[in-house]
Amino acid sequence: MNDSRPKPADPVFLLAGLRLHVVCGCGRSTKPRIGELAARHRVPSVTPIRQVIARLRCSQCGDKPTVAEPVH
Repeated sequence: MNDSRPKPADPVFLLAGLRLHVVCGCGRSTKPRIGELAARHRVPSVTPIRQVIARLRCSQCGDKPTVAEPVH
């Protein structure tokens, strides 16, 4: 079985072309490209995506997102 879905331990460089679906409890949502998000915040390309997700905060209310997952 070939499971090509992104994994939490996958580094940013493997997922750079994908988007990150991010939804906050306040209703704000966004889908930035992972590579652009990492570059903007100077995240090393070998950083696991789970670490990037853990650092996310809503630009509207400041809370952590309720959903944050890589999507094609």
